[in-house]
Amino acid sequence: MHILPLLVSTILSAASMPAILYVAERRNLYDSLGARKIHTGNIPRLGGAGIFIAFFLVVLGLPLAEDGGLIQGLASRADLLVPVAVGAFLVHGIGLWDDLTGGKVRAVWKLIVQILAAVIVVGQGLRFGGLNFAPDNLAGSLRWVSSVITCVWIVGVTNAINLIDGMDGLAGGISLIASLAYSIFFFLKGDLLSAFLCLSLAGAIAGFLTANFPAPKAKLFMGDSGSLFLGFCLSVMPLLGHTGDVEMVTVGVIPATLVLFVPVYDTLRAVWRRTKAGVSIASADRLHIHHLFFDAGFRPISILAIVYGVTAVQAIIFLVASRLPQYLAFLAELIGFCGTLIVFRFAASLQINNKE
Repeated sequence: MHILPLLVSTILSAASMPAILYVAERRNLYDSLGARKIHTGNIPRLGGAGIFIAFFLVVLGLPLAEDGGLIQGLASRADLLVPVAVGAFLVHGIGLWDDLTGGKVRAVWKLIVQILAAVIVVGQGLRFGGLNFAPDNLAGSLRWVSSVITCVWIVGVTNAINLIDGMDGLAGGISLIASLAYSIFFFLKGDLLSAFLCLSLAGAIAGFLTANFPAPKAKLFMGDSGSLFLGFCLSVMPLLGHTGDVEMVTVGVIPATLVLFVPVYDTLRAVWRRTKAGVSIASADRLHIHHLFFDAGFRPISILAIVYGVTAVQAIIFLVASRLPQYLAFLAELIGFCGTLIVFRFAASLQINNKE
């Protein structure tokens, strides 16, 4: 695999962090302390801007420096990729506005922008074509169902990455592993353009993480401008294998969920318990998986190792399943889901033991 986009975006992203750190400190753009925050002290929260800039500089600039294959690929899928870019700008923009105003943007406005971005993407034809790794009814008679599922998926994953961004390196590391998994998947399938896009994002995340480690001593947080942007990009990645009206590479709902099952399931748990308690689903608490481990006495670096490890295993299962017959792929994915549920069950048991 050509790793140049990974290297270039990593360098650009890492190089931008000192400048962003300087601006954030000069304008007192510090992350707020709260119930879902693990850090102490003032930490600037504008790192997402560096991720965003590095990614788009590589995507728009690197093709000009190579033999033309990437330019042709971008041009051939412009009708699909331009709406994705518009959605990314919208989601990053609302997140950046929130970062610059100290978290004063209402949750409903963020949701409206996320729904708009999802509708723009789906309306142009990017949607799930099947449940697993082959097109099925979602690509035929149930296209309208696929459109609804895809919109919910985009909005849900965008918020899932945002919600799990409560600890140094957590959302960034999960996003990095998922981006690398998709880049390998598309490369193996021969979709070099999609692999290029995924590698470019992975590098931008890696560059940011140089300022976000070692946990818990981050110099810079990504903020909503980063977590919402990454969530949107990760939600769109399984939809990239399209050329016009023809789906070239299929990543269905189930394998896409598997890759990001930690933040997805963590978010579903949060929605359930807040709905059950009769409070807003946007309210903060300390019952996310990283909080459960942290409050049980686990060190931040140990929590990252657990979550990264689970995510990496899910990514490997995803890649292996993509090469298997459909029935074996379903079995492998089921094993992956069950493994993650066991980890969540263990984390929840720590809370119960602490109360006792």
